[in-house]
Amino acid sequence: MTALLIFDAIDTASTILNAIAIWIVAAAFVATVAIYTVILTGVVTWRAVTRAVTGAWRAAHATPAPESIEAAPEPHTPTWAHREKEAA
Repeated sequence: MTALLIFDAIDTASTILNAIAIWIVAAAFVATVAIYTVILTGVVTWRAVTRAVTGAWRAAHATPAPESIEAAPEPHTPTWAHREKEAA
């Protein structure tokens, strides 16, 4: 009879320790996912705010367009296109 009580006590303690271990692992997993979610949300928000502020600053400090655009320079022909001049 005493052996049965000791066995039941050990079995109960083992079951309780397994349940506590499962709770610890589950809580650690949930905490890790929550922390990574907060970090990722912060990074995405920071990038969005930084890009918005930079875009607004560039729009406010944009260089004005020139009043008149000069004629574009003549395009440069590559050296391989001058072969007929060499043959002459």
